[in-house]
Amino acid sequence: MMCVLDFERSDECIDFTMLCVLFFCLFVYTRKRQNS
Repeated sequence: MMCVLDFERSDECIDFTMLCVLFFCLFVYTRKRQNS
């Protein structure tokens, strides 16, 4: 059971990290568009 809980938690962490990376990419993309 602990393994399952750990797996779910790490899965949420991965999702959160992916979301952060996505937002960061979007932010950089918009900045580049504004500059040019």
